[in-house]
Parts: sequence; structure tokens; C-alpha cells
Amino acid sequence: MMVREMQRKLSLKAEKDRDHVFGDLYSLLCRGDWLAMAWEKVKSNKGSRTAGVDRTTRSNFERDEQGCLARLKEKLRQATFKPSPVRRQYIRELKASGRIKIRPLGIPTLEDRIVQEAVRMILEPIFEPDFSQDSYGFRPGRSTHRALTSVWHRLLPHAGYRWIIEGDWVLRSVLSASINAAFRLRPYESPYHSSC
Repeated sequence: MMVREMQRKLSLKAEKDRDHVFGDLYSLLCRGDWLAMAWEKVKSNKGSRTAGVDRTTRSNFERDEQGCLARLKEKLRQATFKPSPVRRQYIRELKASGRIKIRPLGIPTLEDRIVQEAVRMILEPIFEPDFSQDSYGFRPGRSTHRALTSVWHRLLPHAGYRWIIEGDWVLRSVLSASINAAFRLRPYESPYHSSC
């Protein structure tokens, strides 16, 4: 069975029966076609040229692509695969204020990226139907820009709203009272709260 067809079946089953417990998903991870598709996705990412801690570059991997994928498949099948530590690289970011911020970046090995992508390919069709249509973070075909567009179209022009309140702050305020009562903590003071 083709990878896309299997993903479609996983998604349909997850939508139809939300209580279904999927069994033996690990066997999908050990399939050569699944790993090959994950490799194609990893390879298409411009960061794929950067080597991880094992110093294997994309060009090195591509020289023996079928052999590398077969060895990875065998490690997964025998349950001997172990992810490597990420290679730490610091990148400089220029902020709008002109300030330069140095941010750590973790670079996994190509094998780890392939396994991560294969796991995503298995789990995404199963869990995607459970997410709210109003959730935009790290989802296929969704982005921050789409979230903002959704807010604009739903709230501002139709209802005449002029304010948007960040939900995290409201939720934190509501939950903090319950948590404080449960653990007898002192009240939470928001740095954004104004007495005016």
C-alpha cells in the first residue's frame, strides 16, 4: 500500500472513531517506502545541507542513498536506532530595534531528521482531526498569517470590535485563582494589569 493511501486510511479511521486505539504504528516507521518519502521531505528542506553532530552532509548521504535508508530501516526494525545529540549552533538575529540577539539552534543528524519526519507522517493524520479548526500552530497549510486573517474576518469588520485580548493572559488569570486556592499560594499579579 502506498504511503499517501495509508495516511488517508489513518486519517479516516481517526475521524470516524475518535476512541480507536491504533496498533502497531511502529511497523510503518520501519517501512522502506515510508522512510524514502520522509527522506524526500527532509531533502527538500534547505536546512538539509547542514550536517548534524555526525558530520554527515546531504551530499554524503545521497552518494549511498539506498544503502543509508536500508541501514536506517534495519536499525529501526531491530530497535537499535538511537537518536544522536543535536549539534548546537548559535545564529545571530537582528531585531527591529537594531539589537542583535544570539539564539541557539539545534541541528539533528540526517538520520534523526528522517525518523522525526516519518513519525510526523504517521501521527499527523491520526491527530489532525482532533484539533480545532481555530488552531494554527505547526499544522499543515496553516500559519500565523492565516490566524491573523481569520481573526480579522471573523471579528473586526462584522461585529465592530475594536479590541483583541490575548487568551493566554485571560486563561492565566482565571486559572491562577483556582491554583492559588488549591495550593494556598498568594495571588498572581500580572505585569500587564492596570488599576485604571
